[in-house]
Amino acid sequence: MMKCFASRNRLSRNRPSRSRPSHIPRTVVLFGVAFLAARPSTGQATLERTAQPAATTPITSDSVVVTDAWARPALKGGTGGVYMTIANKSHSVIRIVSATSALAPATELHVSTVHDGMAHMEMLRQLVITPGASVFLKPGGSHFMLVGLRKALVKGDTTRLTLRLQTGELVLVNVAVRTQ
Repeated sequence: MMKCFASRNRLSRNRPSRSRPSHIPRTVVLFGVAFLAARPSTGQATLERTAQPAATTPITSDSVVVTDAWARPALKGGTGGVYMTIANKSHSVIRIVSATSALAPATELHVSTVHDGMAHMEMLRQLVITPGASVFLKPGGSHFMLVGLRKALVKGDTTRLTLRLQTGELVLVNVAVRTQ
């Protein structure tokens, strides 16, 4: 049984477990994904920048800066991917343990990978960001998934995502809907 990313004491979803090679323990897979996601930026531009204010205006807390948050258009009742850059400006590890949106009953953190030529998506329990590092959530990699959209995500709209840190701090993120 898998629980949804935002399910701490609230929502839970029953899903069959995702398959992975039996010789690779789940903890190794999750550690590897967290390590890859939290590694510092190499300085290469990996995200498209646009002139949309909601997508480029940084959302900050004492320890986290979120920039370029965007989502692809999606239909009501479906799922929608949310992408962004999250920077840890503190001197300690940041753990994002859940995310919520008024637009969806469940918000999950996923990572997409390709094994033996087949794309796979796996749910993660948390996103770990080391001090001074930035994490790039992007198509084909790590991303938030809005499951069971209550209304369509329409190009040009803006919605809000709330990230909850392990410390209990909430980070509100404005998300622009665009086609990349």
